Amino acid sequence: MVEKTIDVLVIAYDDDLANQNEVYKESYQQFQSMLHDYSSYKMNIGFNKYISKQFSSKIAKPIDYKLTAAFSEVFFEKGIQGIVFPPIATEYNSMNLALTTDTVTNNLRLDKVLMSKIYVVNRNIIGDNSLISDNIYNGNIEWKEVDPKYTISNFEKKRLGIY
Repeated sequence: MVEKTIDVLVIAYDDDLANQNEVYKESYQQFQSMLHDYSSYKMNIGFNKYISKQFSSKIAKPIDYKLTAAFSEVFFEKGIQGIVFPPIATEYNSMNLALTTDTVTNNLRLDKVLMSKIYVVNRNIIGDNSLISDNIYNGNIEWKEVDPKYTISNFEKKRLGIY
């Protein structure tokens, strides 16, 4: 549960990315409006588009994450508490959220937990729920099985090719 407002930066300064979903589109439009209203930001257009491309590029090897990790650290040091960026695996069909440890500790309270296995099938994200808990005491989680109507049947898994 969110107990305090969290300031996040949405990385969506790219024309192509803005067409992927409403959150990216709105963020891109706000960015364009800011550029229009504050001419001093205009010199940053190239830099912001470069960052956006880095966060939305396919990663070939683990070392490729170092650049976006470095950018993230700079944003976090400047007071940004979280970064929303596009997941490559779903071809930008959803969003990732990275939060600092302090943000999680100071702004969130864990009151429910759901364990799911996530699959990507034809650019769609499918979650298969397995365990749930709303009984969390002193960091201990009391798990129970999810009602089968909220899980994916073995038949459906085979049909989707994820079994």
